[in-house]
Amino acid sequence: LHRVQYIAAGCGRISRFRFSKGGIAMSGQRAIVIGGSVSGMLAARVLADHFAEVLLFDRDAFPQPGENRKCVPQGQHAHALLSSGRQLLEQYFPASKDELLGQGALKGSYQSVRWFDNGVYHTRFDGLEALLVSRPRLEAHLRSRLAALPKVLMDRAGGAGAGSR
Repeated sequence: LHRVQYIAAGCGRISRFRFSKGGIAMSGQRAIVIGGSVSGMLAARVLADHFAEVLLFDRDAFPQPGENRKCVPQGQHAHALLSSGRQLLEQYFPASKDELLGQGALKGSYQSVRWFDNGVYHTRFDGLEALLVSRPRLEAHLRSRLAALPKVLMDRAGGAGAGSR
């Protein structure tokens, strides 16, 4: 993307920033991320490197650590972070793997798993390691790491006191 992109900023203003091979050139002071899912939290973390302030809003109140968020029907399903997902977390949240393991996540290997999808068995993978963690635990971990960043403010949309952690 080489053309100017827009994001919403505080007080109804629009800030501009440019995508380039060197990354985002900051010209605004505040970025807003709407949605406190894993992808929203990762977006907030990335934007924290480029903006003076990042506001993360979700329509629901953030739950206590380990509890499911409302409106996440797949929240109680089994979740696994494969190698690329773990590497991404480590890049933006160093030591996440060890912290999650300390909070009860498990190391897993998919070498013995035989994938069945759309009526077909798939080839087994060599060296496909995973971090098995519940989605509520992963989201709580990411929220706690984001709360430690002074540039990131989290609140539910329409909540009292925007910017509360």
